[in-house]
Amino acid sequence: MMRVNASLGEHIGVLESSFFAHITGAILAVFILNKKINREFFINLKNAPNFTYTAGLFGVCVVLLMNYLVPKLGMAVCVSIMIANSLVFAIIADHFGFFGLPRFAITKKRLLGLAFAFAGVFLVIWG
Repeated sequence: MMRVNASLGEHIGVLESSFFAHITGAILAVFILNKKINREFFINLKNAPNFTYTAGLFGVCVVLLMNYLVPKLGMAVCVSIMIANSLVFAIIADHFGFFGLPRFAITKKRLLGLAFAFAGVFLVIWG
C-alpha cells in the first residue's frame, strides 16, 4: 500500500494521492457497508468516546507522511521506523492504560524488545 500510494504521489502530488486513497477507500467502505449504515449506525457513532473520532486523522497523517517519505528513504526504512515508533507509543499507552484499555507495566523485557526494534531500524538504515 505504501509503495503504491507513494508512487501515485510522485505523479499527482502527496496531498492529492492521500485524498485519492481515502476517497476510494470511503467509496469502497460505503459499498460494502451499504445495508449496515442505518439509524443504529449513527446512534452508535454518536455514543462512541470522543477520542475515537481521531482515528481517521491519524490515518491521513500516516498516509501523507509515507507518501512523502517512501520515495526519499525507501520502504524498508519507513516501515521499520513506523514499527519502532508504534512500539514506543504502545508501551507507553499500555503502561498508562490510554483509551480505557487495561494497564500493562513497562518491564525490562518490554524495554529490551524496544531496544531490539530500534537496533533493527539502525541495521536497516546503515546495514
